[in-house]
Amino acid sequence: MAATDSQRAIHDELRRARPDLTLYWGVADHATQVPDGAVPVLIQSREWYRVLATARYLCNNIDFDRWFTKRPGQQFLQTFHGYPAKSMGIRLWEAKQFTPRRIAAELARTSDGWDLILTPAPEMDVHYRTEYAYEGPIESAGYPRDDALLAPDAEEARRAARERLGIGPEKTVVLYAPTWRDDLATSYRSAAIVRHLDLETATERLGEEYVFLMRGHRFHARGARRSGRTARLIDVTDYPEINDLILASDAAVLDYSSLRFDFALTGRPMLFLVPDLHTYVGGVRGFLYPFEESAPGPLIDDAEEVVSRLQDLAGVRAEFAGAYEQFNARFNYLQDGKAAERVVKRFFS
Repeated sequence: MAATDSQRAIHDELRRARPDLTLYWGVADHATQVPDGAVPVLIQSREWYRVLATARYLCNNIDFDRWFTKRPGQQFLQTFHGYPAKSMGIRLWEAKQFTPRRIAAELARTSDGWDLILTPAPEMDVHYRTEYAYEGPIESAGYPRDDALLAPDAEEARRAARERLGIGPEKTVVLYAPTWRDDLATSYRSAAIVRHLDLETATERLGEEYVFLMRGHRFHARGARRSGRTARLIDVTDYPEINDLILASDAAVLDYSSLRFDFALTGRPMLFLVPDLHTYVGGVRGFLYPFEESAPGPLIDDAEEVVSRLQDLAGVRAEFAGAYEQFNARFNYLQDGKAAERVVKRFFS
């Protein structure tokens, strides 16, 4: 657990615009770093329960535990934690064969408690209206989580992140971030990582000038069960800030993760390793709209082509320059680096 995502951007803006507020962060343990001006509260401690019950504003990118109910007067800002693209809500619950009674219970614990939600653009509002039967207000003008990617100091943040990771400026950095697979899950918070790309083999073929950043899903296996670190392969699953990794990278190898919407803001090449596309769409998860429409880059079936494409990133960039432009014009046109400012003005009044 780390202080990141839209909550971090909102925190920084609140420190500027609302210095009168005390900003609490729930933390998993005392080793968790919180941003300047934050008061860390250990989750499930007596103080955490007190703050949860008495805070005027609640801000989360997931929903609270099933037992939690807001007290009168509390306001809950639901930011979510990725661009809406995969099936969710009622559609997902029906696919899992939830009964109508259980679906009603899921809606009661989720959308019934939302006072304001964030979407990246008005075109995405319909998915929350439909899949969560949500009738409340929506702030649909970009995500605070992406403000840092468009900030004036983004280039300096890129340099600092690479230095922190021990990567020289001459290296070509590739972010590899396979997403969660429901069919590999052992529980709702644990799953094996997919192995479509053999990173050790890929690094050998690409040579010294390339470095892979391996980013697993936050619920993937930790530590020794993942790839180890070498000079050309760095496991960054536990690295706290994804924006640092996006900025540090020169290209990305992705599949179905909503990370593609964030990474697209850099204009750098993306490769989509999706040999299980048919299975993923047909039974594992599915999408709100066709995946192919939201994947601006080559759709690849095997690791050999991934390596070949990485050896010619200039060619990939030229081939898909128009696709990147169209993608951002459709999905990211309201991202301007000022989303947190808008959210704070609207919600924390």
